[in-house]
Amino acid sequence: MDAVRFVAENTSGYAWDNRSLGIQPDLQQMTYPLEFMGCIACAAGLPYSLNTLDMRTSSQMEADQLAFTLGVSSLAALPVASVGWAAMGLRPVVTGFGLGAGFDGVGQVVGGKEYRPAQTLVAGVTGGLAYPLAGGALMNTLLGGVVGGANTSVNNYVYSEDRDVVRAVGVGALAGGFGTAFGQGVSGLAASVLPYRIGASVIDPNKALLLQNIGTVNPYPAYIGEAAGNAVSGGLPILFERIGGDGK
Repeated sequence: MDAVRFVAENTSGYAWDNRSLGIQPDLQQMTYPLEFMGCIACAAGLPYSLNTLDMRTSSQMEADQLAFTLGVSSLAALPVASVGWAAMGLRPVVTGFGLGAGFDGVGQVVGGKEYRPAQTLVAGVTGGLAYPLAGGALMNTLLGGVVGGANTSVNNYVYSEDRDVVRAVGVGALAGGFGTAFGQGVSGLAASVLPYRIGASVIDPNKALLLQNIGTVNPYPAYIGEAAGNAVSGGLPILFERIGGDGK
């Protein structure tokens, strides 16, 4: 039997093995597939025998290829993400993850639908990546839009949905900008009520000014403002989802 003709006639709709890779088999053993020696497809985890029919549809093949591409991309991006997280510090990343996952969990419970842990995980990861970059109102507006759009896009893919990504970007941007402005306002109000410095001792007239214990600047107005801003930034998307339904 002609090995080249055998390959040409038997590769359509089938996976690959040694014969289809151009390895000339022993004609006396043509009836036995050479499935393992030098099998490239085996190493890739694909079906490897010409005697095995690939029963996947074209859409299933495309989905498998996409999953493989996403997996490889994730592995390639992992070192970059690790270096970035190390540079930003672990604390803000953990804080952002907790805020993102927490507000998503609350939103799902308030929405009354079946809880989806993967959605909470996605919200936590995007929150952990974005939170260390937070800054002024403009930066947080941009970050809010990016996070909202990213969360919706990933959830659309994972759960086969078609929620409006543009709407999610707009709601996220509004929440990020308004939350920052609201937090700054609350921080200023708290600073006007609370003492400017805390931990100071009574002035000792027998000591030089540099030796006096004048305490430290009161950090609580900033903490209060940050908490208020995070509450508004995380709560507004939940409110808009309740008002506008699923955002389709």
